[in-house]
Amino acid sequence: MKSILYSVFVFTFMLLISCSEDSSTNNPSSDLYGTWKGEVVVNMDTVRYSCTLTEKNGIVSGTANLFAFHKEISGNTTITETIGKIREISGAFSNGNVIVTFTDQPKKHFEGQIAENKQSITGKIFVHFTEMKYDGEYFITLNKQ
Repeated sequence: MKSILYSVFVFTFMLLISCSEDSSTNNPSSDLYGTWKGEVVVNMDTVRYSCTLTEKNGIVSGTANLFAFHKEISGNTTITETIGKIREISGAFSNGNVIVTFTDQPKKHFEGQIAENKQSITGKIFVHFTEMKYDGEYFITLNKQ
């Protein structure tokens, strides 16, 4: 249900923004333009996220690399799953809020707020581990490179 509401929100937001005349997302003067990187380690989980973003008129596009490692120990059994791929991303940017989703995997996405100095974005990354059927939410800060 949460995923459906999120998808409807992003779709509606992008639909409203896409009414502009220029659909290009290449805007070097945008606060989001450039490469962003962050890493977080929580218990036995590690998440590294880097993305290269362009934005125009609130429409965000680019590529992202997500490395996520999740480990569970149950009795004497240790289960791990690693995700690591560069993928296309899309999203929305409005009033300092950014939402970015992997275009082919909507359960993996990032939501955050750009800092006043425009050098970091603090938020949450949502990771779905397919094989383990585990959804992780991790607080992370992405720093402009």
